[in-house]
Amino acid sequence: MLSLRAGILRHTSALGLLVPLACAQSEPQASATSASTTSAADATDGDDSAAICGDGVVEGGEGCDDGNADDLDGCSAACTRDIDIRWCRTDLSPPTSIPTIITDIDVSDSGRIALSRVETVLVQGGTTHLHAFDAEGVDVWSTSIERMEAASLATAPGEALITAGCGHWTSGDVGTRGQQFNLLDNTGAIVAELQGGQNSHTCNLGDVGALAQSVIGVWSDSTSLIRELNAALDPVNDVTLPLLASSIYTGWFDYTFVAAQLDGVVQVAGFSPALSPLWVTDTGVQGMGTAITAAGEDLLVTIEGAETSTRVTIAPGTGEVLELAPVALADLSPPRHVEFIDGDSGDLVTVTMTADGRPTAVRFTPDGDVLWSRRLPNETATSGDAVVLARSAHDGTFVAAGHIGEEQRLWLCKFAP
Repeated sequence: MLSLRAGILRHTSALGLLVPLACAQSEPQASATSASTTSAADATDGDDSAAICGDGVVEGGEGCDDGNADDLDGCSAACTRDIDIRWCRTDLSPPTSIPTIITDIDVSDSGRIALSRVETVLVQGGTTHLHAFDAEGVDVWSTSIERMEAASLATAPGEALITAGCGHWTSGDVGTRGQQFNLLDNTGAIVAELQGGQNSHTCNLGDVGALAQSVIGVWSDSTSLIRELNAALDPVNDVTLPLLASSIYTGWFDYTFVAAQLDGVVQVAGFSPALSPLWVTDTGVQGMGTAITAAGEDLLVTIEGAETSTRVTIAPGTGEVLELAPVALADLSPPRHVEFIDGDSGDLVTVTMTADGRPTAVRFTPDGDVLWSRRLPNETATSGDAVVLARSAHDGTFVAAGHIGEEQRLWLCKFAP
């Protein structure tokens, strides 16, 4: 077993710099009034009144007018649009009474959106529903995998999709559970499958990520097996990490970063493209879940807590903790996933839940000041469970998904901050 300890295995050479992704920005709003020259005779012929912000009517140079002076509802008190909703769809699934959880979402380099939903049936195992949409939210394909509960997914080159989760198998009257990977082509057909790590009592899976020519997955039990798979899902490289992994990130020059726990405290480990261990960093923060993403030239780790979440900024070349700050947003539950917007403002985006169970997108500053918040997919919708969020490298937008009401209908929104 490979023993990794914080501060012992360190890597001092730089990994290289990641050029920050361009983020779509809302276009500047035109002035609400414009200068004009009118003769005395012309002035008597008509009424050229300026637009009135707050009257509920979009006119003149207003970007929006929702009839109120609330700055945190997507339309500011100055009638400018604070969040650019590209589209929202609320007709993506039939109603169901079976408990269903949205487990993951990802966006391919071309903008195709993939998400996974799991119907949980404890006795015979759940069913995973997979959906693919194009960049405009139009259905591409949908499929289901019986007796398999996908905890995560990742888009791969060629519009392929990798899913990872818990499979359920029976032999006679004996049932067992274990980790399962599936590779689907660009039509949603399963072209490869890998089963392993069978355990009749537990099935803990961290995450999965796609590289240019291979797949990196994490199988977790009392320790974590970080495994590289080729395009046919055949194992080609393994590394054992004596920690319980919860998430993986592969979006940085084929380097792999894993968030894991040791006695409840989150650790972050870095690996080279050949899965050679580079460093392990102890964040000192306890949490229920983690998510890793890019933050300009650094890594951003979100650690979800019971009352507040914590964001940790880490230098990918050395594992040094550059910043550690709480994410406490008033009247909102602790977010499970925070995304970095751009290097100029340093602002961040998340989608989380209000106290009464309504999904809400939020843009906030590094100091935690809320710049705007907007309920998704609309002001009246309620949600059946927590929502998922992903950033699109295709156009710098964000996509979020959730469920509406007791019927658990799937919704999907795309927006720019």
